[in-house]
Amino acid sequence: MAMAVQTALRSVDRVVEGVLAVYAGRQERAVSTFLGEVCDRRLLAELADVPCTVAGTQRIVEIVVDGEPECELLAPAVWALAARGWQVAALVPLPRLGEAHRALRGSPCLLQPWWLDGDTVQFGHSETP
Repeated sequence: MAMAVQTALRSVDRVVEGVLAVYAGRQERAVSTFLGEVCDRRLLAELADVPCTVAGTQRIVEIVVDGEPECELLAPAVWALAARGWQVAALVPLPRLGEAHRALRGSPCLLQPWWLDGDTVQFGHSETP
């Protein structure tokens, strides 16, 4: 007997899928992982399980933020990744964009807002914090 299993995608999962689709559309390789896999865990506190995408050829890490964590906790990871030659973007929910600007002002990253329009992820323009 087969059972249908339906899982609800979290918002961050949809964002990760959206980012990967953009890379695939440009025929560029990117993978989904967690921040703890690309950054020193000692810098992360509780951020090790924050999802991100990595495009290794371009050396881009895109950190996907949802309702948690506080954006200011991202700063040490952003600085550490940038010091190792990575370009960093923090993808934040549109309502949290102001918080992200305050928390990451002056850090070497870009901010990109995202929001859900039904089941579709929409991305805004990248901004410098």
